[in-house]
Amino acid sequence: MERVDVPTAWVSSLNPVRLELCARHGKLAEDDREVEFKQKTPEWVWSALPALIGVAGLVIIVLRAKVSPVITVSPLILAVLALDRKMLPPMKVDRWPFCARCLTLGRLGAFGTTFGILGLISTGLIALRLANVGTDRTTLSLLLVLLVVMVIGAVVKEKYSWRRIARGHASKDQGSVQVEAHDRFAAAVRNQLIAEREAAGAQPTGL
Repeated sequence: MERVDVPTAWVSSLNPVRLELCARHGKLAEDDREVEFKQKTPEWVWSALPALIGVAGLVIIVLRAKVSPVITVSPLILAVLALDRKMLPPMKVDRWPFCARCLTLGRLGAFGTTFGILGLISTGLIALRLANVGTDRTTLSLLLVLLVVMVIGAVVKEKYSWRRIARGHASKDQGSVQVEAHDRFAAAVRNQLIAEREAAGAQPTGL
């Protein structure tokens, strides 16, 4: 694997030139997908989470456990993640190349999305049943299974999202996609950059 920067303009639908290889496997691309790349999350975000959880713990101790830990911690975590997204907005590219193996991995991500949605809907329905009818062992067991299915679906969806498969992040100025790429893909990008520079240097500067 080799880190390489791919100009954003290369993966725009307005660019007539198409990348021929996938970044992950270095194989011929069979199809393009719209991909939303994120900037790398700063270390301070992850460092802040334990501190926030500690603050939440102190709040719970002060209130003598009158407030649920989930209710206390969740808003703090969501606030950090929302701030992260606002400070580091994602960048969407029109056509990122993927080979046949990449497309197969992408289908796993689609299955994960489906499982997650079905698990969420089913969990909501069972929660309504528990609220109206009351609890029993069978319903609680089914609820636990659906929660596990929902979590597995979310993990699979993230692991096999197009962004994860592409192994890329948006640059800070969003002018390029920074990719941990296969050597063949990295070499192809370097050769194309050299060709563009040579072509720009050969153009007449004016009369």
